[in-house]
Amino acid sequence: MKFIYSLLFVLVSLSGMAQKAISSEIYTKTFTYQTLSNYQKQLFDDFIEEQMPQATGLTLNENTGARGIMRLACALLYRNEAGDVEKAVKIIKWIFTLQNLDEKSNDFAVWRGNGR
Repeated sequence: MKFIYSLLFVLVSLSGMAQKAISSEIYTKTFTYQTLSNYQKQLFDDFIEEQMPQATGLTLNENTGARGIMRLACALLYRNEAGDVEKAVKIIKWIFTLQNLDEKSNDFAVWRGNGR
């Protein structure tokens, strides 16, 4: 009986050590726009400028791709400069208008793409 208790103690101890070893191997790092390098910020800003040129501003119409414009909304939220959140909210609201809400339709809840 003493042997069983000893074996049980060893097994419990080993499982506790295994849990500590697993949790100590996890590495996380939080990134923000402010923590990016200058080069990374430039790439990020170039993407936003390419998707939403300052000269023309934000254009949302039937030729606007939903996936690409959603990436822009995510980028704006991540950057979080003046006016970015408002533009991202406008994009997200526009994306919601693309979903078919006719419950009798075969395409109910399907997101329409360009030209549909």
